[in-house]
Amino acid sequence: MPALSLASALMGAARIIAVAMLAALVFSGGVGARDLSSRLGSPPPQSSGSATPPVGSAPVELMVLSQAGPLAADGAGQLFMLGNGGAGYDLLRLRDAQAGVWETVYRRKSAFATSVALGWDGTICVGLLSGVDCIDPLGRVAHYSHELLSGIVSLAIAPDGHVWALRSDSGGTLGLELVRAVPRFTQVGRVLSLRQSVEGFAGNGLAAAADGSVLMPVIENDVHRLLRVQPDGRFTRVGDFWRLGGGIAVAQGETALLGGIKRPQSLEEQRAPFDVVYAQQNGGAPGILVQLPQSRGGLTRLASHAALGGDGYLYLTRHERVRLAEGAPVEAPVLWRIPVGAPLLQGAGARAIDFSIPYIETLAGDLPNPPEYAGPLLIGRGKPLVIEGINFDGKQGTRQVLIGGVRARIESWSGERIVARVPAALESGPAEVRVAIDQAASDPERFEVKTPDTPGWFQIGSPSMQSTISNNMAISGYTGLIEIEGVTERGEVVRVQEVMETPGLYSLRLPNGLYTATFKASFLFSEVRFESGFTYAGSRFVPVQIEEQAVVFVITDDDPAVVWMPEMI
Repeated sequence: MPALSLASALMGAARIIAVAMLAALVFSGGVGARDLSSRLGSPPPQSSGSATPPVGSAPVELMVLSQAGPLAADGAGQLFMLGNGGAGYDLLRLRDAQAGVWETVYRRKSAFATSVALGWDGTICVGLLSGVDCIDPLGRVAHYSHELLSGIVSLAIAPDGHVWALRSDSGGTLGLELVRAVPRFTQVGRVLSLRQSVEGFAGNGLAAAADGSVLMPVIENDVHRLLRVQPDGRFTRVGDFWRLGGGIAVAQGETALLGGIKRPQSLEEQRAPFDVVYAQQNGGAPGILVQLPQSRGGLTRLASHAALGGDGYLYLTRHERVRLAEGAPVEAPVLWRIPVGAPLLQGAGARAIDFSIPYIETLAGDLPNPPEYAGPLLIGRGKPLVIEGINFDGKQGTRQVLIGGVRARIESWSGERIVARVPAALESGPAEVRVAIDQAASDPERFEVKTPDTPGWFQIGSPSMQSTISNNMAISGYTGLIEIEGVTERGEVVRVQEVMETPGLYSLRLPNGLYTATFKASFLFSEVRFESGFTYAGSRFVPVQIEEQAVVFVITDDDPAVVWMPEMI
């Protein structure tokens, strides 16, 4: 690729300053400009404090990441990254680059995040395999779902608030279609379906342009190229590249920045290719903006993650071999900070959330549930509710716990634990719990408000006993017989006779009252004999009877759950 020339870049007086800063780096950002140790973990150079990085300063290996994720940066230069773990995801913000410390801005359960994008008003939207989450600068979170918002792999937000999403039915990077949603996702429509052979990039594989179109790097017939797609589905191939990593960002002046690999110019470069940042102005030929230092650990691999901040720094993730401690080098994702001299397209005004949103991990009563309890959380009116999580001190402001929409009395409050009283005015049944600081509220967790109108929980056996019986190949024909008799607080007689459908675990909702339960069981136990050499020598089936056992128990608002563990095998 030819180097980006200043003459070809000056396409208007409004772009002269930004383009001149970008063009200067084309000639000064080669490998000879590197002035840092390749040993990762060394502190990066101190910022000059200027609005944009000094022209000609070198790329910096900022830190080794425990995991690589899609990136976003706002007008203030705040860097965000997605992290998936367990059954949910974290939106992380870089708090201390020198120490490599990230903090959780927002956490969600039961969702897998694939992409992140910054809106022009500072709203951050997260693309999921099952929809889109959006977080505005005030910490208000909105969840959106639509049949065309499933399987999202990349996301971008246009200046007018329309959201572009690259998706596939499989959630992979083939069989793609490009969809576009109006602000607040009240309408979502297909814009372009790509041929099955055209491959896109997950993570930061889309970038919105100032005119409302979207830029999308793809691999088409083994050619790495950049497409521009208009809202009506018309598209143009605006540039071809040797190889692309897939991440893309757009700077002011309509300059697209893409991580990739330089076309080898020699046998030495074929053996050890150079990673570069390509720059392409609207209507111009692509050129090399800056060349990254080669890794002394061998070949590298650019991830499809890229973000440009309002401070003029571009962030990329590159997988390379590093030595984290004594021992052999390992491949790990490394975060690079690259000065490009021009801010992101949205400008300094696009400032995202600068605090953290409360997150509820668990709810509990003041007394623990019985061991092996498998039912819902039941707590009476006026009883303590223990809330554990993170970010309960995520910002300054008015703090409150809402239970069933009613503000609860707070007993204690710390960053990871809150004790509140269940309001006496609540109706019986399911209730949502939220922790809020000003307008930043957690996603809800739920429990049941226990009143005489809400039945309690009686359980025989446990999940572990169920697993023991079902996984024991020697047990067959298990039959458990259960009888329950009693009188409720209101004088109603209760009689229940049931067969245990799930051997090892049975449960029943019962109103407050005094009860007696009995349990007995029978099953066949098989014995198989083998002689030396594992030769089958015979088998026999032994009928087993579990004699009847009984228990007397009480269900009340204060003690709403009872677990009985009789002998079962």
